[in-house]
Amino acid sequence: MEVMTDYPTLPSETEYRCHPGGDMLIIHGEDSNLDSVLVEPIGKLNEDAYYIGFDGKERLVFKVEAKQGTDKKSANQYFMRVKGHEVFFDGKPILLPNRILQKVINTPNLDDIRAWQNGSYSPPGDQMCWSKTLNYFKLFGDYEEDHHPYLMTLGTFQTHILPLLHVVFNIDYEGAYGAGKSTVLKAMAEISYHGLIVDSISVPFRVRFAERFKACWFQDEIDATQKDDGLGMAIARTSYERDSFFGRWNMEKDEPELIEHFSPSNATFHEEPDDLAYLSRTLSRIPISESKDFKIPVINTLRRKYSRPLARDLFFWRLGILHRETVKRYEKGEESLLSMDFASSTFDVERARESIFDELTAKFTDRERRLIQMLH
Repeated sequence: MEVMTDYPTLPSETEYRCHPGGDMLIIHGEDSNLDSVLVEPIGKLNEDAYYIGFDGKERLVFKVEAKQGTDKKSANQYFMRVKGHEVFFDGKPILLPNRILQKVINTPNLDDIRAWQNGSYSPPGDQMCWSKTLNYFKLFGDYEEDHHPYLMTLGTFQTHILPLLHVVFNIDYEGAYGAGKSTVLKAMAEISYHGLIVDSISVPFRVRFAERFKACWFQDEIDATQKDDGLGMAIARTSYERDSFFGRWNMEKDEPELIEHFSPSNATFHEEPDDLAYLSRTLSRIPISESKDFKIPVINTLRRKYSRPLARDLFFWRLGILHRETVKRYEKGEESLLSMDFASSTFDVERARESIFDELTAKFTDRERRLIQMLH
């Protein structure tokens, strides 16, 4: 049998690509140096769309540009210039106006972005952000257990570090009509990363928006629509894990469309949903009762005046923490994974599990390790 020796050479990917909802870019510079830039969409300002970026030191702004298609049927190619390189978007960039993004997904306004860029504003540190978030929840809600605002704070921080996570948990709020559960849900959505509350039960809208805008879902009265929204509940219960895809066949292009919808799905309900799988994704079900403090409904009318600056702090804090941790992971690489000899006839399963667990939780405190056992 004749053996072929003249194989075609596979091309290397030379273009830098960026997700429309933001991305961590690793740019190969001169002298084999690597530049890492975390970019975030801020929407359209006047006629042009912009993204901001952070490389660990500099606070950057990028303008979206377009290359015309070669013919009428060819779509424009959108890109931005980062560190001397053209970085192309996977599809269209975020082109909604900044004033719309402020309302929909808590994007900072132009004044805050300018203050961040010129250095007149710097976000608080880790502990300060945690304390401000915790006290915000304590101020605008009334809870049956003291630990509930801590869980809400943890859930909020989860949305801001989503790119670092492989699985997430949900938080549900249960209560009678008029108890204030919708108010608590909205208070959380307003300071979460790209937190979105919508009434739409359109599954294509949910998954497309979550994938394109990297949005985190908050749904009010999820039990009210479950009978007409079986597929939506399926999406809600599967979105807790990365690499969860919504798939359909595009008949016009004769090819599949696969849309990742990884995101927490926090919700309120009056009656417990029938979907037990969805309920199992919940870290905590927080019961909400009508507050005995008459001041809480009144002060919540001004909540947005306090949630906006806190959302700004968390948004810009996120740039620093994500850049730092992503660079660490990139530099560490896959070589850090413990090697496993699966072919060994004496393979010790319990010992292997213990080794991997110890590696993953090496920086955990004893208290945090006990929490994992309690949650099991």
